Order: sequence, then C-alpha cells, then structure tokens
Amino acid sequence: MEKYIMSDRDVAIKTSLRWLRGRVKDDNCEGLWRIHDQLYDLSEFKHPGGSSWIELTKGTDITEAFETMHVQDISPALVEKYRVKPAIGPRNYRYTFNEDGFYKTLKRRVQPILKQSGTGPSFQSKFLQDMLAIGFFSLFLTLCKFPSSFLAILTGLVLGMCTSCAHNFFHQADKKAWRRFYFDLSLLSHRDWRVSHAISHHLYTNSFSDIEVTSLEPFINFLPAEKNFIQHTLSHFYVYFGIFITFPLEFVKRTVLVVSGEQELLIENLLPILQFSILLFFNDVSTSIFLWLLFHSTSGFWLIVTSVTTTHHHPELYHAGDVPREDTDWGLHQVDTVRDVEKKNLAVVLTTFGDHLLHHLFPSVDHSKLAQLYPALYETCKEFQEVYSFKIVPEMILGMHQRMANTKPTSFVKKLN
Repeated sequence: MEKYIMSDRDVAIKTSLRWLRGRVKDDNCEGLWRIHDQLYDLSEFKHPGGSSWIELTKGTDITEAFETMHVQDISPALVEKYRVKPAIGPRNYRYTFNEDGFYKTLKRRVQPILKQSGTGPSFQSKFLQDMLAIGFFSLFLTLCKFPSSFLAILTGLVLGMCTSCAHNFFHQADKKAWRRFYFDLSLLSHRDWRVSHAISHHLYTNSFSDIEVTSLEPFINFLPAEKNFIQHTLSHFYVYFGIFITFPLEFVKRTVLVVSGEQELLIENLLPILQFSILLFFNDVSTSIFLWLLFHSTSGFWLIVTSVTTTHHHPELYHAGDVPREDTDWGLHQVDTVRDVEKKNLAVVLTTFGDHLLHHLFPSVDHSKLAQLYPALYETCKEFQEVYSFKIVPEMILGMHQRMANTKPTSFVKKLN
C-alpha cells in the first residue's frame, strides 16, 4: 500500500500554496532542493524555464519534476555545480527512475524524435489558442451589448475551450509561453494551477499527494475507502452541480486569501474583475452579476468535465488505497493512472485534454508534438509487456461513477506468466 500521506492533506480549505507549505514541512530539505538523495542550492540558478518553477519548489523534493520536465538529459556537471550535501533519510515518494526501467527507456526513444521536431508550440497550436481567445473576446463584447443567457453560455463554452488550451502553455518555459496568461481569463490562476496541476497532480497522479483528488473530499471521494450515504449515493447526483459552481467558489476562496494577506495579488488575477466592470458599464448590477457567473460557471463546467470524467477515474486505474504494482517506476505509475479517449484532431486534443498519457509522461512538450511519440510508447509497452488501451467517453463516465462508489481496494500487482 502507498505509505506516505502528507501531514496537511486533510486541512479543511485546500490551496496550492498550502499544499506547497505542507511539502516543505514533510520533505525536510532544509530550505534547499532535493533531487534523488542529494540536496542542491538552486537559489542562484538561472532556470531556462523561468524563475517561478524554482521559487515555488524551494524546500521540497523535486526529483519527479527534474526527471520528467526536462526531455533532454541535463549535464551532470551542471547539476553537480549546485550540489550541497546528501539528503537526510529516504524520500517520501515511492517512485523510481532506473536507467533500465520503463520511463527512462521510453525517454531515450523519444529524445531523438523531439530533438528533431522540437518541444515547443507549433504554428497550429498557437493559432488555435489565439483564435479561441479572439472568439471569447468577440462573444464577450457581444454579450455586453446584447445580454442573454444563451449568449452567456456560448461565451462560457468558448472560454472553457480557451482555458483548457492555455493549460498546454503553462506547462512550458515562461519565455516562450506567454499564452499561459489566457488561462487567467477564467476565474482560475495559472500560477496556482502550475502547483496544483503541473507539480502536484502530474507528478503524483491519484496518490495521497495529488491535490486534484484531495481537494474534492469529503464531497467526492474517488479513493477506495468506507463512504457514508452522501458520498456513496448522493454524490452521483450533485457532482455535476458541484462542478458547475467550482470556478466561482475558487475565485471567492482566492479573494479571501488575498484580502487576508495569506496570498499575494497577481496582476493577472484582476482580469475577471475587469470583465465584470465592462459588463457593468453596459448593464445593470443584477444582470451583470448573473451573466458573469453564468459564463464563468459554464467555462468551468467544460474544463472540469472534459478533464475529470475522461482521464483518471475508472475502476481500471490506480488510486491511493489500492494495492500498487511492485515495480515502482514512475512511468508505469502513469500507465496505471491515466486513460485516453482517442482524439485525432489537434483542436479536440487541445480543448479536451487529449493524448493524456503522453502529456503526463512529457508535460513540458507541446500537445502538437505528442502524437508522433505513440510508436515509441507502444514499442516500450511491448518491451515491458504492458498494454495501454483506449476507452470511449461513456465507459469513462460510467467508470468515474463506479470509482465514486467504490469502497474496496483493487490490486495492481502484476501476475507472473
């Protein structure tokens, strides 16, 4: 069974920055950065991906991030330059990155492919992102002048697609990924999601350290555990309403944290307030509030439904509390926690979290470059006697509800032939 449970996992109000503080407390890195069994001082390191990645992870174990966010190998001499001393005690996380393991083998296969194609955004992905943003701006201004519920819902759907697409960019280096700020047109913060999604969820998928799982509790519980009547039965009915109001609730929570001084105000956090102000210029207060909440709730519904229902929660997928396979390779953990629905069109991939396993395995690679990696993935699966099967949407939605009702652990231990 998975043994490590974060000390602050069950706090009543969960936030990305509180999750980071819990990691600092548990990882015992003495204000440094841990990679495998060594501590490094990266405070003076000029990180090519942007300083925020370094600043956010100070005092934590960054082994998984170090291994997976850099597709090409980093010079050992460069890393050694910042080494301080051995870390005290074993890592809290069970994942390994052995050279002959699944992940490192796959990584060696994709390196020459990505060296030739590059890992950054293609013209197509940038074009699609910009067109979605322009579509949102156009619909929003039309909504301001001609207010209606139908137009608000349509505006919200396009904003939801724009936000989902922008998620592709906040995984990438700051210098070339300014489109990540499109994410902040929603009621979410791309900085906070870099923590909760890129650092927590991607690296510790479906584990006790995955804040995207823990933040739903106790109302929605995907883990195999005893569940009360509300969790076991009623949650199937209120889950979609909960999804619909998630974005406004997140906005209220962040506002309270900013006002209380626990979290700083970022300039991009003001974008939703600017939207409301423009609505208010053309409409009365009650109409502006209604339309603003409706299109933002709709955008959140799109993003969460397309990500939660079709990617990670199915009886065939590992969740903390299940019996994990004996091989602790990080890549195999991703195989055990991710499923894909086949999506061949890049626009669909970008707006509905497509090519999801490959995105988890190589999160800093633009979505437009992922499809070419399937042959390497299948070859590696065959070498390690793994089968990665695709699902259809109804299977994944039904599977999510089965997971919500599940109370008994599933064994993922591989049987020997």
